[in-house]
Amino acid sequence: MTPLVSIIIPVYNGSNYLKQAIDSALNQTYKYIEILVINDGSNDGGLTEEIARSYGDKIRYHCKPNGGVATALNTGINLAAGDYISWLSHDDLYLPHKIERQISTIASIGGSDVISYSNYETIDAKNNVLRTVRLETSEIYDCKLAFLLQLFISSIHGCSLLIPRKCFTEVGYFKESLRTTQDYDLWFRLLQKGFAFTHLPEILIQSRFHNEQGTHSLYAVHLKEAEQLYLRAVNTFYDDFEKLPIKKIVDLVIDLRERKLKQTANHVLKSIKQRNMRLYMQMYGEYYKPLIASWLMFHVSRLTQLAKVILSILKRKGRA
Repeated sequence: MTPLVSIIIPVYNGSNYLKQAIDSALNQTYKYIEILVINDGSNDGGLTEEIARSYGDKIRYHCKPNGGVATALNTGINLAAGDYISWLSHDDLYLPHKIERQISTIASIGGSDVISYSNYETIDAKNNVLRTVRLETSEIYDCKLAFLLQLFISSIHGCSLLIPRKCFTEVGYFKESLRTTQDYDLWFRLLQKGFAFTHLPEILIQSRFHNEQGTHSLYAVHLKEAEQLYLRAVNTFYDDFEKLPIKKIVDLVIDLRERKLKQTANHVLKSIKQRNMRLYMQMYGEYYKPLIASWLMFHVSRLTQLAKVILSILKRKGRA
């Protein structure tokens, strides 16, 4: 039986990009789909609703009071009839073969508990490609570890996932109390429950960066939510952490610090130090060797310059 895929598009004041998103969903090469546009209480004078209703029975349209992305997604999941759920932000785009490639991949694996995710491109307001994000999973052959690492370095794009409906039955929906990390919170819960994630190394979506995005105005909220999320995840998945290559752990700690998640970075180091001193010392060497080398090179250079200045002064005094 051909599985039905429900594409859910949550939207709030999205008249600028909604049409492109809907068109990219309608243009899928996999035709056994339904498209649900969930209007999260837009207050743009009816512009968002006008665009959605212009598609008639090609989509299913539902309007609700404003409550945030998680509430709109959950509303869509409850209304969806599909065997699989695929999220599409109103300002992002699916490439035409997105759903077909993922359904084909899952079918080839033969598992109803498999969640597919992919690489993606970022684009600007005018659809110009800014960069290509290729998830580096080839060095880690354990699919769980590969996905876990990508979660911790914040590389997974929620709209790239194709999720079996049963996932929501078993672990629950998106947490509506979270404003910026509702997606990663769910991915961690699915991973903890034992669902398998498989990486499809193809570009299947385009993620748009523009000035109107809510994440820009919620940066402080995001830092707080992310810190709490990752601190819990370190405790939950600590045993998996120890299986990662040392360099990957070190790179992760550095990445967390650069993203201003210092509590989580320190908690990773503290947890490893308490539970596996040998691993900690190996990490310590891996982390500090380049820093020490850089520090020495910098100071040797400064000392060399100072010596040249002193010699120059002494020569001038000698001539005097």
